[in-house]
Amino acid sequence: MTVGARSAICSSIAARPHEETAVARDIDFDLIKEAKELASRCYDGKNHHVAAAARAPDGRTVVGMSVSHFLGGPCAEVVIIGSAAAQRIYELTTMVVVGLAGRVLIPPCGRCRQALFDYFPSMDILIGDPPAVIPIAELLPLPYRRWLTDPRGVSSMGGNHEDPFAGR
Repeated sequence: MTVGARSAICSSIAARPHEETAVARDIDFDLIKEAKELASRCYDGKNHHVAAAARAPDGRTVVGMSVSHFLGGPCAEVVIIGSAAAQRIYELTTMVVVGLAGRVLIPPCGRCRQALFDYFPSMDILIGDPPAVIPIAELLPLPYRRWLTDPRGVSSMGGNHEDPFAGR
């Protein structure tokens, strides 16, 4: 997919009317700036292509860079999940993902959408130009839920758990 096509898709997503975003929400431009600066600083054209930044409810920011490797390195969003846990941050409210050395806000890939939904089901993602706030649940309308298919009650986050989405 060309850069222009990817940008057009992101813009069309941002331009769509969204039920969840009908109420005006503030765009976290500081978070966007932080992700773009990280991408600009760390993009090397070889091993680190995508940067992301996420906001915790207390205002702290967690950042991550993708790691390209022939084994299938982690995306920036997954790096953030681990980095947040290492900082004892277990809730993130907003995330922005940037590509092309920080020039384009991009949506998370399908694998990352599932991981973000599993860990932070009420998270908002900033996408497009101009940026729009899109709930992760809207980006992943039919999430996989392992506990629905595994009779042992194993959740999509691993381990033996009751329904991780009960009451949501």
